[in-house]
Amino acid sequence: MQAVQQLTGSFTRKRFKMKYSLFLFLILFLNSDPGLGISGGSEKTLKPGHDLECLAIPSYGNGLLILNRKGFTVGFDTNHRQAFWVAYMLTPGELVPLVKRSNSFYSDIDVKGWVAVDADYKKSGYDRGHLAPAADMSWSDSTMLESFGYVNISPQKPTFNRGIWKKLEEQVRAWTKANDTLWIVTGPLIDRKVDTMRLRNKVTVPGRFYKALLRHHRQRWQTIAFLMPNSGSKANIWEYSIAVDELEAAIGIDFFPALPDSVECRVERVCELKEWFKQLN
Repeated sequence: MQAVQQLTGSFTRKRFKMKYSLFLFLILFLNSDPGLGISGGSEKTLKPGHDLECLAIPSYGNGLLILNRKGFTVGFDTNHRQAFWVAYMLTPGELVPLVKRSNSFYSDIDVKGWVAVDADYKKSGYDRGHLAPAADMSWSDSTMLESFGYVNISPQKPTFNRGIWKKLEEQVRAWTKANDTLWIVTGPLIDRKVDTMRLRNKVTVPGRFYKALLRHHRQRWQTIAFLMPNSGSKANIWEYSIAVDELEAAIGIDFFPALPDSVECRVERVCELKEWFKQLN
């Protein structure tokens, strides 16, 4: 598959234009956190060739197809016929909608035969739930189109997709507007022993969904994660928040591995709710 590429030293996604503010931001945050060890310290720095967007890419083992899209990167699981994770960087400029919502779902040709088709969802009782939301990809025609590929879609119960999951997506955009940049990893959490229901084309129905977020706020790195059941809920979204370390233990992958180990260890072991949710202060 020519379109299926393994990640190498650099992230292949290119934006329409790289803003000067992003370069300035990179310089500022790399020099503001002593844990990054830029000046000859013993701690590792970001790997050569990695740009800002690479911070969102989790570590991944064998068995996943890595699909590079313009707006995001996918770790695709052929066994369950959907993404294991979708990772992307989100900036305020990308939240200014330039194109209308597509609503044209399609099966990605580079995983043809291993991904959902329209018939899977017809009369299934499940929504075609976005992992990278269409509203996060409205900054170009191509990114909007890509967001409706089935590699970015998982079966979600309507009460979940249109309820608390939507609220979490909206909160992520609010944080992005307030903090300049967020790095996001999101996907389904499938328990092989419990989540045995499949749609027609053997697409597994996940029991839970997650998001892991990274930002550089007030001169330091901060993370937060969410793990939610695939069902309707009237709870507040912060009630599903956990430390990234907890999410890693549940899923079995390493989030934000491009951070120096000392920084990653420090920021992922705690969930600072009051730093993220002002209403809790």
